[in-house]
Amino acid sequence: MAAATKQQIEFYIGSQGYASGAEYIFKNSPEVGVFRHSDNHKWFAVFMTISYGKLGLHKSGSVDILNLKCLPPLAAGVVDKKCIFPAYHMNKTHWISILLDGSADMENIVSLIDLSFHLTSTRN
Repeated sequence: MAAATKQQIEFYIGSQGYASGAEYIFKNSPEVGVFRHSDNHKWFAVFMTISYGKLGLHKSGSVDILNLKCLPPLAAGVVDKKCIFPAYHMNKTHWISILLDGSADMENIVSLIDLSFHLTSTRN
């Protein structure tokens, strides 16, 4: 499957009925988009734009990332520090960051979005 874009991810989240779109709730960080449950308001996905350096990469410029909640044992297995990292600006045990620069596969991201949604749901 092809590499993921923010638009594809937002479309997938909407097509599953998880959320109607990202909410841009931070005045000082208008590029941060939060996806949350309508009933409990818990976040299950967050878009951010950060510098590659914030993930420890020696690459110039900025990159879009997607933060997702993840089971700690699974997170330890999927973090490769190439396209999936311990979460930036979130609990690194329970969250992961996925690069949206073409290096991550949409099929893998979709399964991680589904997991994150279910981990944060009250309907488990």
